[in-house]
Amino acid sequence: MRWRYIDNQSETELLYRRRVLDQIEIWWQLFSKRSKEFESHIKGRRPLPIEELARWVDDGLTKINENLLWELWPGENDVCLFIITPELDHFKRPLVKTIIEMAPEIEGWSFLPVRPALSVDVLESIFESRTGLSIPETKVSCQRSNRNVVDVTFFSDSFSGANDRDDIETAYCLCEYLLGEDTLNKWIGNISTEVINTSASRIVNLFGRDKQLDISHTKSLSEFAQAVDKVVLEIKVQIDDEPLRLQNLVTPTLVSFKDEELQPLRRSFVSAKRNIIESIVLNGIFYSERFTKHGEKFCYLKIAETDQISSFEQFAVLRQKIDDSLRAEECGCVFGWGTSPKFDGRSATLSQSISESGLSQSEASYLFVDLALEKIDESIAVLRKIAQGEKLSENSWLLFFDTELEHEWVGLFPETGAP
Repeated sequence: MRWRYIDNQSETELLYRRRVLDQIEIWWQLFSKRSKEFESHIKGRRPLPIEELARWVDDGLTKINENLLWELWPGENDVCLFIITPELDHFKRPLVKTIIEMAPEIEGWSFLPVRPALSVDVLESIFESRTGLSIPETKVSCQRSNRNVVDVTFFSDSFSGANDRDDIETAYCLCEYLLGEDTLNKWIGNISTEVINTSASRIVNLFGRDKQLDISHTKSLSEFAQAVDKVVLEIKVQIDDEPLRLQNLVTPTLVSFKDEELQPLRRSFVSAKRNIIESIVLNGIFYSERFTKHGEKFCYLKIAETDQISSFEQFAVLRQKIDDSLRAEECGCVFGWGTSPKFDGRSATLSQSISESGLSQSEASYLFVDLALEKIDESIAVLRKIAQGEKLSENSWLLFFDTELEHEWVGLFPETGAP
């Protein structure tokens, strides 16, 4: 169920939110009473039954939401760090942020919604407890991708082979702890591994033959986080200084993908921002801040086709109206569009346009309008007004490309249900 954009007109969702908020409040009240026990354990002042404490925390968090994980770390300046994370359930991050925002002020404690970055020295014991292994002797290279992420490659003579599954897990773990969850999720793209003979600076390929490898550009693990920060800064510097609505957008063109790369219900992207669409589709995890300095969220409308919008001409008019209205209110713009596999070609113009762009001509289903929104609440009001005036289907939603908002949605009508 959505969390951030719960509809105030939905009694079911309001009751759900109230129940969850009550559970969060109860949890923190109980935690405050037991914080000294945790503090004694983490600072090693006296032995405590940590298994019992762990079960108590698990039970408390499960009452808020299932599968929330937590960790207890010693921090700097004698501070205890309590971390709550949904791990790969990114759609739960808005809820986790709310939990942390409601945390009480407790002296000597810091509460976080993501794992922070650690130094190599601090990581040693944590890495071994998590994996049962010592940190391998490793070098790392960092390279900017045209999708505004950092691709990283780990080199080690202890790896089993190029992109071996276990080696990839080790590399992912190193990224997570040395960079922190926030940087890992927002800025890291492909993670790959290569096996090398570090003394000879050689790489062994799958056929067992050696070829010369230049690893002079690689960094040590202690330099890894700084190297990633440098590439991220390069990405941020080159992001356009203006929001999309003030940029001179190119004419939208078809962005093609293999079928297995696309979302199940969307088979086409016609876009003025190819790099944004490629990052959304190909990176697996997407954050809007990779492409904006102005807090824009890259979103999309999903609209069921009706008689009022069943031709290319009608769809084009609707897109223009949405773009003009958002720009007039200075809250966003349209930067692309697309269709589901069942979009129908009912006119010569539509058939010709679909044929030229390579889109499907099968039976009608959903239409998509891609948006860059600076002001979400104001944009929702604009979009709902258009939906009502244009008599769009009740099955019309504002949805979000950002991975942590993938379960969020806003209906364009009071009676609109979940997508």
